Amino acid sequence: MGSFRDDDNGIDSGSAYVFTNSQPVPEPLTILGAGTAIGFGAFFKRKLAKKNQKQG
Repeated sequence: MGSFRDDDNGIDSGSAYVFTNSQPVPEPLTILGAGTAIGFGAFFKRKLAKKNQKQG
């Protein structure tokens, strides 16, 4: 629930504002970057596991 503020100084002009608390939303590039980093990490982990399996 947000706070209510009326800026019409007692005159009924119909101007009222409702302020709500909002949660921050990450930018799309941040999400894309995190997904790319996780993908590269999984790829190289798999590649390293295959290399170690061939050696041992």
